[in-house]
Amino acid sequence: MPPAAVTSTPSATSNGAPADTVAQVSVAASAWWLGLPRARDLGGLRRRDGTHTPSGRVIRSATPSRLVSGQRAALEGAGVSLVLDLRSADEVDARPHPFAAHAAYRRRPLIDPDAERRRDPAAERSVGEVYCASLHRNAATLAAVFSTLASAGPGPVLFGCAAGKDRTGMVAAILLDLADVTRSEIVADYCRAEPGVARASDIGAMLDHLQQHDGSSSAYLRGLGLSSGEVARVRSLLRP
Repeated sequence: MPPAAVTSTPSATSNGAPADTVAQVSVAASAWWLGLPRARDLGGLRRRDGTHTPSGRVIRSATPSRLVSGQRAALEGAGVSLVLDLRSADEVDARPHPFAAHAAYRRRPLIDPDAERRRDPAAERSVGEVYCASLHRNAATLAAVFSTLASAGPGPVLFGCAAGKDRTGMVAAILLDLADVTRSEIVADYCRAEPGVARASDIGAMLDHLQQHDGSSSAYLRGLGLSSGEVARVRSLLRP
């Protein structure tokens, strides 16, 4: 049986962004990441060989605007090795990450601002098409994201963007696919970020594009310039 899944359940603000709330949980109440908005452990997901991804190693979330009581001390105590912020410079300037002073904090914006200015939104008619185009448009920034993940130490990893859905969802899907998690589990994880809004077809389109264009997630990462060793280290984050 897979480990019990634990998520941090945020309420919504008036503009639809996740609000920081104290998590509602029934198990693992001491988990250091509880209370972060849209936080979810990528452990406990079924892999294609029937095993499950290890719990407590990789956590995805939205960016918190503040921390619940004891959160900073809990992160220190957990030995977190990497806090990876996928947001752009203007987002960080407007709302600094509460863990920015931590030694493990790294900002690796997923969106390349120069490439974004050249983008033709009319050519991307769905969120899935945005994801597919982003794999190539933001190749340099994605290479930096995954190289940073490859450099993570032995402690837990936390990563996320502003809302914890699109950029976070893309990175999570590649991580899970690289770890041989089943397609149904990858899609379900993506859809949990925003039930009723996030569509399975969007992340499915990105995974299909990876398969058709590159052959696999590992081949995509190697095409970005990661070494075989770096790809193996990223893969090991979510392998038993």
